[in-house]
Amino acid sequence: FDLRDALEKVITTLKVKQDQNIQVEINGGDSLEVEADLVQLTRVLGNYHSNALKYAKSRVTWMMERKDDKAIIFVYDDGEGIERKYLKKIFNPFFQIPGKEKKDSTGLGLDSVSDLVMLHKGATWANSEGLGKGSSFFIEIPISQKG
Repeated sequence: FDLRDALEKVITTLKVKQDQNIQVEINGGDSLEVEADLVQLTRVLGNYHSNALKYAKSRVTWMMERKDDKAIIFVYDDGEGIERKYLKKIFNPFFQIPGKEKKDSTGLGLDSVSDLVMLHKGATWANSEGLGKGSSFFIEIPISQKG
């Protein structure tokens, strides 16, 4: 399936949760074909997009590219950022950044994202320059699941 099409559908579906002041854009090629589970990767993209919308001040930017035999996708939000000491912990089950706990969150979203990406023989991780400097979340999966 075309990863860009899947992402555009996620963005359209979640538009109702989007603050009107937040701009969303997708950078990269027109399409990126991958051999993967559409339902599960749509869940991954949906989780990352929902989180980006939740924390962004004014902008969410997606980027996707093919690099050799891998698809690289990342989302950046210009929100509050994440302290470095929490960047790996946020993928642990039930973990929520102290003081940032959300009443509508179980702390399982990023854990399930990580599991779904690993099932695709991929990796996912986060980066932030610190508080007030936004966050980026990355996904890297093989273009083909064969082999």
